[in-house]
Amino acid sequence: MINCKNPNRSGSKNVFCYEIIGNLKRDSRLYLHELPQQRKYRNPSHYSIREKQILEQKHRPLLKAEAHVTTSIFFVIIQLVGGVTFTYIGYDVFLKNIFESYPQIFIVFLGSLFSILGISALLGIYFLRNTYFFEDRIEVKHIFGFTIITIAYSERVSWAEVEESSDNIEWKNLIIYTKKHKFKISSSVHYNYEYAKKILTAGIPRDEVKEQRWYDKKLLFFFGGFSLMAGLLLLYLIYSMITTDKQMNYNELQEIKEVIVNEAKITRLRAGAYIKMELKSYPTFSFKMDEARYSACNAQDYVNNVKTGDTLTLFVSKKQYQTKLTKEIPLDFFGKTIGYHQIPVYELEDKNQTYLSLQDYNAEAKGQRIDHIVVLSIIGLIFLVCFSIFVYILIGELRGNSENEEPINTKYQ
Repeated sequence: MINCKNPNRSGSKNVFCYEIIGNLKRDSRLYLHELPQQRKYRNPSHYSIREKQILEQKHRPLLKAEAHVTTSIFFVIIQLVGGVTFTYIGYDVFLKNIFESYPQIFIVFLGSLFSILGISALLGIYFLRNTYFFEDRIEVKHIFGFTIITIAYSERVSWAEVEESSDNIEWKNLIIYTKKHKFKISSSVHYNYEYAKKILTAGIPRDEVKEQRWYDKKLLFFFGGFSLMAGLLLLYLIYSMITTDKQMNYNELQEIKEVIVNEAKITRLRAGAYIKMELKSYPTFSFKMDEARYSACNAQDYVNNVKTGDTLTLFVSKKQYQTKLTKEIPLDFFGKTIGYHQIPVYELEDKNQTYLSLQDYNAEAKGQRIDHIVVLSIIGLIFLVCFSIFVYILIGELRGNSENEEPINTKYQ
């Protein structure tokens, strides 16, 4: 609103009007702009420096904030350094493994993952945004200056505020709804979040229905995605167990007599325990008794009786013996890339005692396989049922509730 008074004094050059920009509250700071009321015959090029500054001030932003990610130099440096570091680590791990005779899939995957994270962090710098609040509109601009979206204050329909947390850090997200767009700012990256909230929510209702819907969808998508992935993984494991349900026999095994060069000990992990043997003639390979082989063996007798330098008799898979140790048969892709340096032992003895027999291994492996199939089948079906419920609820949401609906159960700030 403009209130101008012209005293009609002879020789007066300018009459100044005072305009209050926006509909801001007192605690949000008032911006007073002096606007000169020019006469028709006056050329703008004749304005004084003070008059030009007053006119230009109208087009300056009232508030500057960062949308979605901060554009502070500190944040950009952190993202840049992190991106370069992760990219270098991934590149180094990937190259060191990929040129080995038999690169391992897990290490290649790990290096690729680090590289992807690093490159994503570097590319993320391109998506940094600045947000400018004017008296009649909001402009979201790229850090390089070009405008991405412009939203007039009159286009606002409602607003919602949701809370999030991670690693004992809590922040708020403010979502402004229009008929065509959604605009979000976050207290985690906006140093002046509360001030911006007062401007953005003035005169429009708060939509509590959309807030609750946001929480419900977040929880629903998390459990739905987790249920689908877990269910499919468990069904794949069950399929693998069923298709590989066969008993080993001596025709499939190869006998090896070798000197052990490492200490006889049991290695215990949260997932289980195992015994690893290193043999003099095959220094690059580890011969292991784990899973059903460990459960069926006399582990404590092995640790008590076997010493470094003793000669052991081992029975290993004839296929692994011919592909890895003697290299009579070429390895397939998975044999080269998964567990290449590890060879399972199916029978083990020395001159005094048998520590693992093939008969005991077959009995233990069959019992464990049946137990695993039953348990995994029940868990897998539960996960798939949960995913089906998620799909049913989601379809109902898409049919009955739309983000473009008029807000209901609203209250003003």
